[in-house]
Amino acid sequence: MGDEFHSVKTLSLKKCSGMKSLSIKNYNLKDIELQNCATLKSVCINSPNLELFLYRGRDLRPCEIEFGICKKLESVILIGVKINNMMFSDCNKTFPLIKLLTLSCFDERCINISSNSLDILALCKFKACVDINVDAPNLTWFGYNGSTLPSLNMKFPLLDEVRIELHANRYKKRGATWYSRLIKILESLKHAKKLVFYTNSEKNIIIPNEFRDTFVPPFVEMDTIAVRTFYKTRNFVDLFDGMLWICPRVKNLVLRSNYWVSLELVHEELTGDSSCSLCTAHPFRCWRHSVKRFDLNDEKEESKKKTMSYLMENLKMVERDALEFVALE
Repeated sequence: MGDEFHSVKTLSLKKCSGMKSLSIKNYNLKDIELQNCATLKSVCINSPNLELFLYRGRDLRPCEIEFGICKKLESVILIGVKINNMMFSDCNKTFPLIKLLTLSCFDERCINISSNSLDILALCKFKACVDINVDAPNLTWFGYNGSTLPSLNMKFPLLDEVRIELHANRYKKRGATWYSRLIKILESLKHAKKLVFYTNSEKNIIIPNEFRDTFVPPFVEMDTIAVRTFYKTRNFVDLFDGMLWICPRVKNLVLRSNYWVSLELVHEELTGDSSCSLCTAHPFRCWRHSVKRFDLNDEKEESKKKTMSYLMENLKMVERDALEFVALE
């Protein structure tokens, strides 16, 4: 497609069969959307004023995408593609205005992303372990979706929100390798204000007790941790316990299965004996020492009693049984 269509600002092709390759060179196009064009094998784009490019295809037939001069691109969404792993390695030069990047790449083993302008990064539907290297100092939102855990090396300061969605086989055994990789991922995201988990099994995100003496909690404090499970439960104790280990000074825990449950914690620095068998191996003290008040909101009385019992029993372990408690109605 050449520059003969001077007035065209948007190009949208959906379910167009027969094309094997597509080359677009146009100075006026602002938006390009290519969706479910099953026979496409390669796409080459040269559009200096292009602001949005979306390609959505099938993983079984990945399409190769090549960008020429597209320095005004702000949003790039690539789903079911095969790309050069260096395509986004120097966005300050190739895509200096990019704000949003969504990648669902086929058979990639390494993805390198470097951008000073990138605000939102989403990595979706990864089925194999991939090395992800990100240098994005102004990133505010990061999301990962997959059935396995990547190896993350991320450089950015304060994120507003991190979303991690895991859909591993519920019956597959998780061992030290899985949990070690999970800890490393979370350590890379330790400056986030909010962490959101979506999972089909609590085994994906709860560090078992047998590994807790070996690993160090990845977070010291965080505003909010939320967990959305895709199965029903009437007992949230294990999830509360797992999240309080991951982040001992978390301020708000929000859990959702078939209904919402929330726990708000108020912390303070407490002095006194620092010996505690539950946290002596860690560089900071566990939540049992710092929490001075907690508010539990749970509409199911049976579930509320189980969580209350868990909280009070843990406080008694460190000889703290006079905690003020307020249950939100």
